[in-house]
Amino acid sequence: MPISKNNKTAAVLVELSEQKNFFDKDIHKLLEQIQYDISAYMNKLETEKWYEIFANAISSGFDFIAVTDKDFNIVYINNNTVRFLGYKKEDLIGKHHSIFS
Repeated sequence: MPISKNNKTAAVLVELSEQKNFFDKDIHKLLEQIQYDISAYMNKLETEKWYEIFANAISSGFDFIAVTDKDFNIVYINNNTVRFLGYKKEDLIGKHHSIFS
């Protein structure tokens, strides 16, 4: 059973037993759940690692950072921008970027 990380096989869970017919339907379902949980956790750790790197990079060295979604609504704004503009983050998150005009 493949253990995935970012849609690529990172490890393999192998079912072996000296006992004949040990892996019945219930044990197989349990192993599938374990496979899913390990894959999900590995992806979560990878996502969190990159988010932390991204957050540190954009929060520490720039005067003005705003990240928008595809509709140009603000989804992230760094602390320097908040201080510069005099707003609270909650006043800007979700607003259209034209609020800066």
